[in-house]
Amino acid sequence: MDIGLFDKNGTPINVGDKTRLVLNNGEVREFDVCFKTVNRTTVKTLPGFEPQTLLRRLFGRLDNPVIRCTNCLCSYCANNAEEVYRRVKPEEMAFPCLDCDDCREYGGGSGENRCKEDCAGFTVSAYGAGRIRRGFKVVEGGKKDVF
Repeated sequence: MDIGLFDKNGTPINVGDKTRLVLNNGEVREFDVCFKTVNRTTVKTLPGFEPQTLLRRLFGRLDNPVIRCTNCLCSYCANNAEEVYRRVKPEEMAFPCLDCDDCREYGGGSGENRCKEDCAGFTVSAYGAGRIRRGFKVVEGGKKDVF
């Protein structure tokens, strides 16, 4: 079953394929591609345990980035009105978010730093999804029309 996604080489990713993701630290993760929707909840299991933020789980975090806003979840959000035509297509936006207008990092003014690592209104943009998919590679073809 074609799901409309492609790996970094342009090969279509289908249900049943095996994909491999190589993380920046060299860790290799392999996945079987399936099509389902999962509702997840975060549960603290150990005293002092704090789960990673959405930004760190999806995109990682750079120390001392050259480009401002690199470590901000807004850079990868489909609702970011500041990134329209650069990283966000107008048809992706469900509602315009203007949080960057008040952020010191984005505008360089004297306001507060509003870089976000978590956001309830976050929707990954095509640009953000592309950044995530860059690390995937099909390693073994699967069966088409599994369902």
